[in-house]
Amino acid sequence: MSEFGKVAVFGAGSWGTAFSIVLADAGNDVTIWARRDEVAQAINDRRENAEYLPGVELPPSVRATHDVAAALEGADVVVWATPSQSFRENLREWAPHVPQDAVMVSLMKGVELSTLNRMSEVIAQETGAGPERIAVISGPNLAKEIARREPAAAVVACADEAVATRLQQRVHSPAFRPYTSVDVLGCELGGAYKNVVGLAVGMAVGLGFGDNTTASIITRGLAETARLAMKLGANPLTLMGLAGLGDLVATSAFWTALGETLRGWAIGLSVAAGAAVVVGLVIGSQPWLRALPASTVEFLRPIPSVALIPMAVLLYGTQMQATLILVVYAAFWQMLVQVLYGVQDVDPVARDTARSFRFGTVRRVRSVLWPTALPYVMTGFRLAAAVALVLEITGELIIGSPGLGRLLASAQSAGAVDTMFAVVLVTGLLGILVNLGARAIERRTMRWHPSQRRDVPA
Repeated sequence: MSEFGKVAVFGAGSWGTAFSIVLADAGNDVTIWARRDEVAQAINDRRENAEYLPGVELPPSVRATHDVAAALEGADVVVWATPSQSFRENLREWAPHVPQDAVMVSLMKGVELSTLNRMSEVIAQETGAGPERIAVISGPNLAKEIARREPAAAVVACADEAVATRLQQRVHSPAFRPYTSVDVLGCELGGAYKNVVGLAVGMAVGLGFGDNTTASIITRGLAETARLAMKLGANPLTLMGLAGLGDLVATSAFWTALGETLRGWAIGLSVAAGAAVVVGLVIGSQPWLRALPASTVEFLRPIPSVALIPMAVLLYGTQMQATLILVVYAAFWQMLVQVLYGVQDVDPVARDTARSFRFGTVRRVRSVLWPTALPYVMTGFRLAAAVALVLEITGELIIGSPGLGRLLASAQSAGAVDTMFAVVLVTGLLGILVNLGARAIERRTMRWHPSQRRDVPA
């Protein structure tokens, strides 16, 4: 028998499941509503949400169901942990089953794009509940860390202080420390606005800026959020606590995934390009080597980079180096093949002339091989840049290395449609920018070449 009553948690993603663990540890009977019946069955049968929080054992007082009425029956607290943009439509279906005296708690962060309503406003509009029955929980809470029972804190906000205090007791577990507030507006603004600031921090990290820049963005972003909160009638001091600064710091770290992806891509591409150019020119500068690599290249080149994933994981686990192996391998062959084509295109007469003038190896490479091979090198660089980005994100997605790929996997497992859309959009834009940047470098480097020059009109 639990210490408290029943809590219904709507949303069987990573955050809903993690918070169910908090509720169970605090002494509640918890029923998770899952959108898919097979997820609910798996939770009940295996005591684990293998799809969204693999490896985390759920407490005995947590059960799951796909039946809305069964999930809400007898619940005195209802927790909403579903994607924010589809919440209103779903709530219209669920509202008739919500007990009349149940307190509803929103774990969602963000605003409804079509109306700019906060989640507490959506709850009030669709259920008719008064402010004393609507609460929000906000703070620097990442689902996997909460599920592992790492120490964490959050703010429980409700317009009725007595209700906030009661909820505080219901969610207070050995690893989760809640604080109370009556500033629902301020907590929700902090939870929504921090996404914008966090994205800016990620962009700064991706551009290679250091701690000074990120600290400035966080500080000024927090000040801007506080001014907005004051304008809308919230308490600016709320933004200095867990629901503002705390949540912002956690989100900023989360969005540094963008910087991790760009760093891994740049390092892998640089290593591959440098190695391919050196190997290709060395082979091309020595006649006895030129006949050897064809069979080796044709044997190794068809091997897909993803075939190296088991070896990469065995060597480096989920560290950045594991994905780096894939990036370097894939980009190297793109570059090497083009360099070899360029070396083979060298005019034999020019090669013999350089030899007859007793050009040394370095001078032959600089004066004969390199000018001829450069157009091929730039083509290889453009191809390798795109392939490197694809493999970087693929490696993060499959291996779990830090970056946008892992962020995408986490958003998918949590059912966070808005985050998934944002990551896919950023990834697509990165691909376009990489291609445009590579073409710009190619045009600038090859401006002397006939393919890039334009005839000057007489």
